[in-house]
Amino acid sequence: WTLSIDSVGTAAEIIRDGTDWAQVSATVERMFDTAPSVNIGTVVTNLNLTQLDLLFVWANDLKDRYDHRANGRTHFIEICNWPRHLSPYNWPAERRRNIITYLETLRGQPNLQPKQQQVAESLLANIHNTQPDPALWAQFEEYNKTLDNIRNQDHTSLLDTH
Repeated sequence: WTLSIDSVGTAAEIIRDGTDWAQVSATVERMFDTAPSVNIGTVVTNLNLTQLDLLFVWANDLKDRYDHRANGRTHFIEICNWPRHLSPYNWPAERRRNIITYLETLRGQPNLQPKQQQVAESLLANIHNTQPDPALWAQFEEYNKTLDNIRNQDHTSLLDTH
């Protein structure tokens, strides 16, 4: 099994409307305990980037507790490049410093899986090397505000580092 988990807790419920995180987490736990092979797949966007630390802790805790099964338990991570307004590289100038500091801290976390470390490094390098595109950020905001209105949510809570 490869489970698509892009965030944990309240963030997971915002990113994938209809998610009940307690139920998802309990189901994943049962799968890790009983299935012969379970992996987690994540796609990083600008919506879940500031929540990666919490996701990594959760995924690595599962891996550590079920590693004795020696049959999977890997965290596969891809970085969204399309559609461009969801790319995690395009942050407005006023948010970039906080995002860079967050990623520097993230890459220094102990016990990251190799792919997690690689993704943190890649995100940091590419954010440094990508010029902000205000039009893409405006498109991102418009897209998520539309979803917020439909879903009665607030995506902006996911954009600040914690």
